[in-house]
Amino acid sequence: MKRPRVKALAFILWIGGFVLPAQVAWAMDAVEDLEKIKQAAETYLHELYKNAPYPVKVRIDALDPRLRLASCGQSLDVETKDATRRQGRLFLSIKCAGPKPWRIFVPVTLESNIDVVKTRRVIVRGKIIEPDDLQLVKMSLSQLPASYYSDLRGVVGQQARRLIDVDRVVTNMYLKPPYLIKQGQRVTVIASSNGIKVQSAGVALKSAEKGQIVSVRNTASGRIIEGTAIHPGVVEVKP
Repeated sequence: MKRPRVKALAFILWIGGFVLPAQVAWAMDAVEDLEKIKQAAETYLHELYKNAPYPVKVRIDALDPRLRLASCGQSLDVETKDATRRQGRLFLSIKCAGPKPWRIFVPVTLESNIDVVKTRRVIVRGKIIEPDDLQLVKMSLSQLPASYYSDLRGVVGQQARRLIDVDRVVTNMYLKPPYLIKQGQRVTVIASSNGIKVQSAGVALKSAEKGQIVSVRNTASGRIIEGTAIHPGVVEVKP
């Protein structure tokens, strides 16, 4: 009854003798330099963001020094599914396609500070915004609402749709195009027919933005006509 136990013990020892040399060989294999992995990540991120419209700061999380990956012997492949991300966290996939392939994911923290248009003072509703009403301030992308402006030229000359408080990030919701025609303004009316243009003078009966329909009283006849505001002080009437 004892002989089967001896055979079983011999079998276990044989298996143990097979596994142990394999473990020793793994321990003696060349391992990938973690600094090389980090450099591959840095090179990829530099190429990814070198043409970004604003600087992107990157911080690569430190790799676990206990990480032991087989030496690749060739260039590492780096990619990410979040190539358009400029703020927050993304993960880089770094892999070796060599004889002993492996793949790891490396976390990266991104931060972008850009110029943002903010109000320098309170802007009342209906005011045409001037350069002195605004300021450029560096802000993190993570703090910004949608449809912000990073260039004063996109805001100057626009009309405040409503009151804008001081030190407020200017967005589309606060703006509307300025009036090309103001109520009571003397305007030029251009009427075209069969290639012939006729100009007359009139007075706008309401304000209008570009492309809006505006009623005009003809100065000579007193007749009220409707046309489209096309330029400051100019209304076009089509047959």
